[in-house]
Amino acid sequence: MTTKQTVSLVIWLPESKQKTLFISTKDYTQIELNNIVFNITLSTELPDKEPDAIITKRTHPVGKMADEMRKYEKDHPKVLFLESSAIHDMMNSREEINALLIKNNIPIPNSFNVKSKEEVIQLLQSKQLTLPFIVKPENAQGTFNAHQMKIVLEQEGIDDIQYPCLCQDYINHNNKIVKVFCIGNTLKWQTRTSLPNVHRCGVKSVDFNNQHLEDILSWPEGVIDKQSLIENSANRFGSKILDDPILLNLTTEAEMCDLAYKVRCALGVQLCGIDFIKENEQGIPLVVDVNVFPSYGGKVDFDWFVEKIALCYIEVAKI
Repeated sequence: MTTKQTVSLVIWLPESKQKTLFISTKDYTQIELNNIVFNITLSTELPDKEPDAIITKRTHPVGKMADEMRKYEKDHPKVLFLESSAIHDMMNSREEINALLIKNNIPIPNSFNVKSKEEVIQLLQSKQLTLPFIVKPENAQGTFNAHQMKIVLEQEGIDDIQYPCLCQDYINHNNKIVKVFCIGNTLKWQTRTSLPNVHRCGVKSVDFNNQHLEDILSWPEGVIDKQSLIENSANRFGSKILDDPILLNLTTEAEMCDLAYKVRCALGVQLCGIDFIKENEQGIPLVVDVNVFPSYGGKVDFDWFVEKIALCYIEVAKI
């Protein structure tokens, strides 16, 4: 009788992440795929016994979890991390993410990493950057400030920009964003309400936190059509799930699969969320954000998740 291969996987997540990610959890489960037996443990602590792989989301770039993760990687170099400290560090930098996307010919809105007001003025004068544009912090995750953003509508609005930052052409996209969630080659997607179309009306700039988009309703008159946003919103502005993006004619399954594959290859990441918009229904998808180990669009079934993680491990480990 042929002995089946056994693989040990540990999902190492803080309790807070477990609660936001899963409908319910199991401390341990076993599944079999492709004649491989996967023993999967869910834990808030790193294991004493070395597993084959650890699946984790580093919640902050510094601190106890980050230190423990780096030490474990150094002490256990054979353990595969999905995702590693190096990937988390890279995904924390909007400059690094955008540089890799551009290098690999993945379409994004016109973007520049800037360090001073003078650089912004030069970009505007040379028409490399156009109004309106969105200002995003260089730090992409892990802190409150990572979500503090600004839309500059007039040149006078550049006075309050915090540097260094990413300045990116603001693309009106009819309040819809497509989110593609990846576990290796397994994809899950949804359409959500997004930032609104904005209008230049004499207002210099507007600020918002992209985790509290309801604040947009307090923007000055004329920047957006507030009534249409209220009618199109549910619970909290920005949180409404719309019809499948394929049904909305925003994209196709083939387009999402192709884009997800190219982004994952460009960044070397397996667990990620990709946000893209279209200026109109005929336009190409423009990637506006990529996150490591996202929420997967709301709480997911634990058994579904571990099966997809096992498949992802098979892909990465090539077994």
